[in-house]
Amino acid sequence: MGLSNYAIEKMGYTKFSEDDHISVKFAVQRIYTLQGVKLQDNVSPLISKAIVFGKQCKVIIAQSVNEAANIITGEDYAENEDEWAAEKKARPPYVLVCFEEQEAHILRGGYRQEKDDYILTYDAFENGKKEIEKWELDELPSIITALTVHFSMFNLPVKLITLDRNVYGKTANGKTLFDSKMKISGKGYVSRPKSVDEINSSLQRAVDLYSSLNEKTSRNIFMALEERDPLKQFLYYFLFIERFTHSQFKNINFDDCAKHIFNIPTRLDKAGIGFFKERQLDSKNLAQRFQWCSLLVWDNFNDEDVDAFKSLKKTRDLISHGENVDETKLPIHIARNLALKMLGAT
Repeated sequence: MGLSNYAIEKMGYTKFSEDDHISVKFAVQRIYTLQGVKLQDNVSPLISKAIVFGKQCKVIIAQSVNEAANIITGEDYAENEDEWAAEKKARPPYVLVCFEEQEAHILRGGYRQEKDDYILTYDAFENGKKEIEKWELDELPSIITALTVHFSMFNLPVKLITLDRNVYGKTANGKTLFDSKMKISGKGYVSRPKSVDEINSSLQRAVDLYSSLNEKTSRNIFMALEERDPLKQFLYYFLFIERFTHSQFKNINFDDCAKHIFNIPTRLDKAGIGFFKERQLDSKNLAQRFQWCSLLVWDNFNDEDVDAFKSLKKTRDLISHGENVDETKLPIHIARNLALKMLGAT
């Protein structure tokens, strides 16, 4: 049940006439800590380039969340960064992901508090921020997945830990607008140093990977990266491995691969390729297709990766068949490493 008009006015809001209207474009800033990486402290500045993902999203990595926000938005993120970091239990480096809507929203009247530098409204945009909701659902998973892949190293995966989410609007005359129904959500490891040039390179490679991902590809691994329940996390990683393997298998050009892998003699060119394609058509299950992809698609895979897959599949099958599995011993890190390596091979 919503507040009464009397209660809203007691909170300091004034009812404006519908003849008084303002144009607002919304944006969302999401802050992550990049766990497992630290910026080298012998270089200056300790901040990356602002890299564009898609049409309306920018990503930047820095030791200071305010410095990062200033480059993208021209304003500080936190009034007091030290207090903000203490409240969020945050440690740098920070990843700032900023998405801006293209569509402007018109507010006619409504309850407002107008200050010198900003405007507060109360539940004034019931139908606003749709672009942000769609972006967070459709595109953000691919961005976080791409960043995780290209900042991770073998057996040294990074984690992007959610710290904060801030939705705000910008009026046509440059004032910042906050709506009271908008919410801010918050939530010992080994870090390895990276130079700013290495950070920029990883960001650019993440953009390249992001461009090749689709919603189905990144949805499951994103859910695994965000999940805290060990059983669900393991199953999400394996579901990604399964779906990604099938999709990669279907894209293999077996005519070209047959000539390359088997060195078919010219005298049996037609029959040899036909035989190879028959074997491909016989490959229906996940294990067979994983082997084909390891041979023909994933150049960075080795025997250990195939053995890791077999072990993961055995565990998944035990779960599927209702066998007792110790959730505290699930090979989540193996599943995560294999999933990230699969994406790194694309």
